[in-house]
Amino acid sequence: MQSLIDMLPVRIDGLDADSAAEVLVRLVGRGLIAVPAAEATGLAFRWGERLSFRYRDQDELLALLVPYFRQGLAEGERCLWLTETPSPAVAALVGGQYSPDQLEILRDGEWRNELAFWTQQEERALGEDYAGLRICGEDLELDGATASLRIKALCTSRI
Repeated sequence: MQSLIDMLPVRIDGLDADSAAEVLVRLVGRGLIAVPAAEATGLAFRWGERLSFRYRDQDELLALLVPYFRQGLAEGERCLWLTETPSPAVAALVGGQYSPDQLEILRDGEWRNELAFWTQQEERALGEDYAGLRICGEDLELDGATASLRIKALCTSRI
């Protein structure tokens, strides 16, 4: 909540999270403020957390994916990118200092949006001595059941 309030150009007392988010969306939509880049804000994901990101173009998506995956690789997490059209730019920008098992790209049909599948992937990551599982997927829908798992999820969708 405090990070939302800190983004506002003026102090407004008494805002709840929904109201602060609505004000920010309107200000960004009118071009009055800009959303800070992921590199500037850091990526403070906790286990069991699912965040959503809407992007306009491939450059905007890559600007988030690269630091997202770099952080996961550096923190010893197994990373899964769920995409139909993987960009070679992600592998190049991440730096290539990872094993194919640590950063894996799964295409449609190679994964299921079911709790049993995510539990299995988490168990695999932990069994291979990774700290947990970091996922990024287009239109990914994880229900609250994954909140107790060592999974961090970034759900993306194009505007």
